Amino acid sequence: MTYPVVSLIRKSLRRRRLPSTTNSCSATFYPATQQEHVHPKQPPLLLTTNQQQKQQKRYKWTVASDTGVISYNKEPRFQTVIGLEVHAQLDIPQKLFSSAPTVAAVHSASTPNTLIRPFDLAVPGVLPMTSQAAVQACVLTAAALQCEIAPVSRFERKHYHYADLPFGYQVTQQRWPMARNGVIQSSQPLKTKKKKQPATELPPVVRIDRIQLEQDTGKTTTSTRKSPDGTTTTTHSLVDFNRAGCALMEIVMHPDIRSSQHAAATVETLRQLLQHIGTCNGRMEEGSLRVDLNVSIHPLDGNAEFQSNLKNRVEVKNLNSLRQVQQAADYEVLRQAKIVAGDDENHDSTTTTPKTFQETRTFHVKSGKTVLIRSKEGDEDYRFMPEPDIPPVVIDKVRTVRIVCLFVGWESE
Repeated sequence: MTYPVVSLIRKSLRRRRLPSTTNSCSATFYPATQQEHVHPKQPPLLLTTNQQQKQQKRYKWTVASDTGVISYNKEPRFQTVIGLEVHAQLDIPQKLFSSAPTVAAVHSASTPNTLIRPFDLAVPGVLPMTSQAAVQACVLTAAALQCEIAPVSRFERKHYHYADLPFGYQVTQQRWPMARNGVIQSSQPLKTKKKKQPATELPPVVRIDRIQLEQDTGKTTTSTRKSPDGTTTTTHSLVDFNRAGCALMEIVMHPDIRSSQHAAATVETLRQLLQHIGTCNGRMEEGSLRVDLNVSIHPLDGNAEFQSNLKNRVEVKNLNSLRQVQQAADYEVLRQAKIVAGDDENHDSTTTTPKTFQETRTFHVKSGKTVLIRSKEGDEDYRFMPEPDIPPVVIDKVRTVRIVCLFVGWESE
């Protein structure tokens, strides 16, 4: 039963006049209905045009770091596809083809251009000598990753010109690697944003394409100097060859990774494995372990119209932390998705068809963006040729068993 006084109060509240929020003298009435009730002190929120554009731009493209799904206004459009190339500097006392000590063997900051021999500077007439410790470390890593070790592997020359590459080519094993067909699985479960669903499932297994030995390059540092009067500025590039010629082990993986979080977890698992078997110290901040990302996107169901524009992959080079791996992957897939969908501000969609290009980029830490270095070269641009001065490396099963038994502490006959 409702009393008359209460009924009158309710009616007066429903037709209560609100103070005007504008400069106009007219008042505005907000009658209450059964469907909604507007509080008299909270008028409707009105956004300006600039605020609406900023809000729309902010929530337009997103990527889930755990699943790798790229969404447009919360609608799934693309799937992240990542392949890893991990460059691990072997923790051995000498370089790959010379008797010069390595930076890791010195255990201290050395003076630039002191850990070198004539062969490291490409002095004519000096022949290389393959390090036995480097071969053993590569075989041990291949066995730990369940790879098929090749009975015969060969070195070859990969031609490209940089100031920190004194030979004008890099000695590598592109076509005849030390091992093939391995596997690695991350030991860390992927983190999910949902609190009610704890991360318990491990990510899928990642296949390893090949493991190869190659030479490391020198280190280039750029410095800027001003004149005494401060009117002119000159830029100098200095090259340190202490790292040139060090044994580098490249682990190339298939594009089986589907998220940035999975990529970072795979790198961390590999780093712990290399540290455990003693082939690499895994100090990413010092450059002992560097990661290259091969990033591309794949359209999900219902977005097949973008398939013709997704034939190229982008390589992001020289990432030296797990945070950089995750940030670079997330930014790059969003950049490619915007280009393919014609939503990139820096792309002129009136002149060319929106599509991704095969190129090499680097990650800028301060801005959190990837920056173009050069267009991606093909195998024919590197002019691969067999190395005539280095004989093939022959490894039989008996030698492989000896290397593994030496690591576990068993005596091999």
